[in-house]
Amino acid sequence: MMKGKKWIWSLLVLIGLVCPRVAQSKSDEEKPAYEVSFVVVGARSDAYWVGDGPDMKVFAHDPGAAPPRDIFIATGKKQSGVASGEEKRKRLMLALNVPTERVQLRTSKCDLSARLQSGEDISYKKYTSAQLPPVIGEYTVFMARQPKHKTWKEPQRLILSDSEARFPKGAVRVVNLADRPVYIQKGKKVLGHLAPRKSVVIKKALNAKQPEVISLWYTHKGRKVPAFRRALNYQDDQRLNIACTYVPKRSRPLLSQLFLTAKPLPKPEVPKKKSDTLQASSS
Repeated sequence: MMKGKKWIWSLLVLIGLVCPRVAQSKSDEEKPAYEVSFVVVGARSDAYWVGDGPDMKVFAHDPGAAPPRDIFIATGKKQSGVASGEEKRKRLMLALNVPTERVQLRTSKCDLSARLQSGEDISYKKYTSAQLPPVIGEYTVFMARQPKHKTWKEPQRLILSDSEARFPKGAVRVVNLADRPVYIQKGKKVLGHLAPRKSVVIKKALNAKQPEVISLWYTHKGRKVPAFRRALNYQDDQRLNIACTYVPKRSRPLLSQLFLTAKPLPKPEVPKKKSDTLQASSS
């Protein structure tokens, strides 16, 4: 009899230890999370050829233009079926001027690491980090080379909200990651200038039936130089970014890049209650 009581007591203790952990994991999954997209902004490098025939070699005018490839973000959430060391990391598919798919984060800190591989040995080295605002929601982290820097080491970062209130559908967001002010014009109306490391949202700027012309320019060596001019033939349910960056070794040191904002993550389906199922079947 005593052995039976001990067995029951041990079982109750085990249940008491396991249940809080299960409840905790469920509550963590149900808590709201940040949904973050990353975009590296810049111009692709032109190439030039040296030599002829089989000895011909190709070189890039700006070898540091390409962003790093093996960049991972710490998610804090275990993943299965991945390489050792990546259980709580997610690879960011970084490509110039293409926002990544959104990543769910339970913390406000974005820690990015570079994966280093030597033979069979794999290690991770801190690349950069960013602190998200305290308000949980959708954000885009813009990254670009520092003006005058030749590589992506220590990139500049700008975190912008993608909430419907800050960046509604049909709007254009101009982001200045260059080293000088950019002047903005909508149609024939000059809206003003945008300082470096700042952004502005132009609402109701997208209309496929009557495309609005957006123009950007800056001053260089005392001259007015165009950076962007285009009729924006996009649907009014889309959200568009125009990002300006400094480009070294060019007669025009500022270029603009155009891309849509990353789509939101699909919302999980809410399971139907039994009463709802019964009502639907009876009707």
